[in-house]
Amino acid sequence: MRTRRPFARLVLGLLIMVPGGMLTEQVFARVRYPGAGFGGVPLSFDLQRKYEALDTVERNGFLGQFVLVQALDVTIIVGTLLVFTALTLLAAGRRDAGARVRRLGRLTTVAFVLAPAMDALENASMLALIAFRDRNPDWLNFLQSCCTLGKTVFFIAGWCGLAVLLAAWAVDAVRGGRTSKRHVTNRS
Repeated sequence: MRTRRPFARLVLGLLIMVPGGMLTEQVFARVRYPGAGFGGVPLSFDLQRKYEALDTVERNGFLGQFVLVQALDVTIIVGTLLVFTALTLLAAGRRDAGARVRRLGRLTTVAFVLAPAMDALENASMLALIAFRDRNPDWLNFLQSCCTLGKTVFFIAGWCGLAVLLAAWAVDAVRGGRTSKRHVTNRS
């Protein structure tokens, strides 16, 4: 019963993230944002550089699709939130998990909530940058860049935490298996 909800979130998250992510990446690839690779726009605190990239995208006729990418990215944001929090809950919420594992699970969950939140703020601030390009809002550029950086840091922290949680789960499973076999052997 305890694993039913996280497992359902995991499945739902994958059903949202995988097709939505594929569509988002296909549209983003067509935009040809200068310097971008799989996963998005490169981090830059240089507002002029961002505007030059946006001007290039607009000259090539893809600004509308770039705006669409920001909206489609919601599927990746929601999917990653569901998938990674579910995996963390599954790995840290085991009955045999110790206090350290549960604490790491809580910290990892926080990272996996903050990373998509930063991603959503990054997209919203990019849309605002596009809308207010004529005003050169340095503060908005700073916000957008900080969100990009924060998203990256929180995802990396979450993935590291999840790796430790999954390794702890595997070690516990191996130890539990050996203990069970010895216990059965001693009874025979």
